[in-house]
Amino acid sequence: MIKRRDFLKLFGITAGSVVLTSCGGSGGNAGTPAVPIPNAYSFSRLVNSGDALPGGGAADFFRKAVMINEQGEIVFNAVDSADALGYYRLLMDFSGSKPKISSSRKMVRVGDILPNSLGVVNIHNADINDAGTFAAILATSDNFSGIYLERQGQVLQPAVRSNDSTPELEASFGSLFLDVDIHDGDNLLFVSHYAYKTKGVVGQGLFHLPGGELGAKGDLLLSTGEDIPEAAGIVSGLGLLDMHDNGNFVLQAFGHGSDNVAAMANGGAPQGTMLISGNVREPLSRTLKASSPSIRAATSAAARPGFSYGEMNYGPRTGAGGRIASVHQIGQNDLVLISDGEQIASTRGVSPLGNVITGLGGPVIGEDQILYYQTYNDLAPGVGSELVAFNGREYRTILSTGDMIEGRKISRIWFGLMTEQVDSRGRIVLAADFEDGSSSIVVGIPV
Repeated sequence: MIKRRDFLKLFGITAGSVVLTSCGGSGGNAGTPAVPIPNAYSFSRLVNSGDALPGGGAADFFRKAVMINEQGEIVFNAVDSADALGYYRLLMDFSGSKPKISSSRKMVRVGDILPNSLGVVNIHNADINDAGTFAAILATSDNFSGIYLERQGQVLQPAVRSNDSTPELEASFGSLFLDVDIHDGDNLLFVSHYAYKTKGVVGQGLFHLPGGELGAKGDLLLSTGEDIPEAAGIVSGLGLLDMHDNGNFVLQAFGHGSDNVAAMANGGAPQGTMLISGNVREPLSRTLKASSPSIRAATSAAARPGFSYGEMNYGPRTGAGGRIASVHQIGQNDLVLISDGEQIASTRGVSPLGNVITGLGGPVIGEDQILYYQTYNDLAPGVGSELVAFNGREYRTILSTGDMIEGRKISRIWFGLMTEQVDSRGRIVLAADFEDGSSSIVVGIPV
């Protein structure tokens, strides 16, 4: 049988950066209507290493964070020739045969002076919503940090900073903000350290700020020291999160099962991991979706379809209708991708191109309702991988290492580090390294 890459070369498919998708097996519920996966994508390099960046400097390398929203805006980060990290926004024109950048600008860069006269020392996690509001965790020159918002082209302003009072608690936000998500209505969900004003006790909390405003309507949804939802044990840490329509969220958390709580006080018990879901409109409606074997779930939770015991890998993702996708480590070596309670892929399985899977990347639930993820293999020098789409019934490889984009051969694909990487029209954004040593921010468009 002719191989996919030989077929593409035979017909000159990759010469114009159009890549045919390769169909693998089927899975899921065959009776469920599925969103069709496109037969081909046109890939274009938008910004390349060495290109001038808006606001000065040239792109030295990309930190692999790239996002797209429904306004045709692409946001990415890059380290420039002065070794400064920045976030940049591209306004795209997709009306022609090839995507064009209508305008570009710098959003924030290390070394900038903010409107509150503080300097930007570092930029941590960031997000963008479909209205164009950008949220970023910034460390500033006063040795504090905070979440700053740029609302539809306005200047960056702090939504919440270290020492601000927290919702519900007699406490203040600490110096560490760990992750942030901004969704419709500029609603913010984030994880932060906090300290009680009188007790001096420090903890971590999952906070919700409607409209991105710190006020009476804010909520504390979960904090360290609480009982693990639907399990016997104590929450000891909070990690990465994702929020989608109607306030549905998922959270990576850490904890100690009841058998390890005593040892925890002496530092002798390792933390287990958990996947917790909920809704910001119902702060107490928290559900345990997965946990480490050391955290024993309640019988009702463990019996729930799709519940699994295993360590959490990467950040969990949620999509329209409360869909959830996450990667778990089962046993010592195996990774399993679970979506809506079903196993989608696993190491030692086979990819759509027939490669034995040796690793899995973080999933992305696209706004087009298709699940996207990377499978890794040992066939290529460095890191060989395939970018795979699964619509509930069939698997297709969209792009793989060794494919060509505008005459350059891909050596590595960077996808799954952010949650907003596929819009409702199926346009995909990612970063790619090439065998000639260059790197690019890339967009893929169904054709």
